[in-house]
Amino acid sequence: MKRHLFSKHSIFSTISLHNKFDIDQILLEFNNQKKEFDYSHFIQKRWENIYVNPMNVPAVLPFLSYAAATASKFYQQSLIIPHELLGFNQNEFWFNSAKAGESTRLHNHNSEATISGVFYLQVPENSGNLFFQNGKNHALEIPAEKGKLVLFPAGLNHYVPENQSRAKRISLSFNCYKFPLPEIHFDNEFSNSKFL
Repeated sequence: MKRHLFSKHSIFSTISLHNKFDIDQILLEFNNQKKEFDYSHFIQKRWENIYVNPMNVPAVLPFLSYAAATASKFYQQSLIIPHELLGFNQNEFWFNSAKAGESTRLHNHNSEATISGVFYLQVPENSGNLFFQNGKNHALEIPAEKGKLVLFPAGLNHYVPENQSRAKRISLSFNCYKFPLPEIHFDNEFSNSKFL
């Protein structure tokens, strides 16, 4: 795990996790659920977040457990990624699929979430790296690579520039919360700024 220090915050990124998780199976299950997609955040002429019932993408479950455990280890606190199969009515993981010419504007996940993350599933060349920004001129660039996991504090501003390839960039994003959770109401308006 590589540590990046940015604006006095730690951002962690892994080397490829190809050997730990079946990325092709995750993509297959995701693509097979197109009729069941739930969307949020229609911005810049596209839906930025794609929610899928975890029962329909079971290949993501070992990854979500790993991501929560890894975030807990490196940020030294007990964390959980809430979803329906854990008894919550809100899934705090989602997919993003960016076609050629699409981008993700500057935003953060600053709600009750503590740590956020992204896991890259399909990354064509020149499809857009992840940038963290503090103010107008200060930015940290982390290359997007298939199989890479990036963990960061939920309140950090970040964006992804335009996909300059001809293929889709697909990622799986999530929010981690301190465990045990306080009395938080997980409903459709719970997290309103998730765009990775």
